[in-house]
Amino acid sequence: FRTRSDLTGEEINVFTHIPKNADEMYNWCKVMRISTAEAGCILRCVTNDLLRSIYVTTYEMDKKYGTDYHQRFREYLKYYQKEDLYGITGMTDAGGTRALPPGQ
Repeated sequence: FRTRSDLTGEEINVFTHIPKNADEMYNWCKVMRISTAEAGCILRCVTNDLLRSIYVTTYEMDKKYGTDYHQRFREYLKYYQKEDLYGITGMTDAGGTRALPPGQ
């Protein structure tokens, strides 16, 4: 799955792309449905969730605190896309009764 980077204009792996609008997010969901149907969980989807979270969080931090984290992250994301890196994330539950939702 390939797309064009809005940061560099180069063709990149869709799993390193940050969707910027509803159409791109819709296409992302289609990619996920196809890839999981063909290969099962490929784990790169969780990494993309993390990239999107960092993208939004750094933007909000810069707006609130006048920092430059977002621009620095965008520079790193260019490298991440160019090298087609594969990040690893972990999902954890702090413990407690698994029958209850995480907030409880």
